[in-house]
Amino acid sequence: MLPPEKKDLANDLLERAKLCGLKARRCYYFAFAVALLSLVASILTSVSVAIEWLPKALNAVLAAVPAIAVTLMAVFKFEEWRDWWSDRYHKLDALCRGLLYEGRHESEISKEMTDFLASHERMRPRLGNPIASRPEEEVPGRQK
Repeated sequence: MLPPEKKDLANDLLERAKLCGLKARRCYYFAFAVALLSLVASILTSVSVAIEWLPKALNAVLAAVPAIAVTLMAVFKFEEWRDWWSDRYHKLDALCRGLLYEGRHESEISKEMTDFLASHERMRPRLGNPIASRPEEEVPGRQK
């Protein structure tokens, strides 16, 4: 039987890990949906123009969907967010397993979690410019 302190920390880690996993999957599915919508709009536009099926105005709107999708992916960075949330999930899950099955002490796990969350927060993807979200040492040509 786990002492109450370990059970509380384990529950906290499990809840955080589940939330991170959910957010990672949500980012993945959203990126997939945007890409699929772009593909379908592109195919529909091509067929529509070829057989003169839809009005020109609607074809123009459908033709813009892939560009909008590319912009959405570049600005909101769903894949980078997915990776960020996934890294967080895996680390929290590993800490929970360390606490429950590897006999690690609560204070050690708690400190490691605090350190990880602080350092991982600095790697959080930012909206907009992909260069702006990278740490200083990774950006070629940027003065330190």
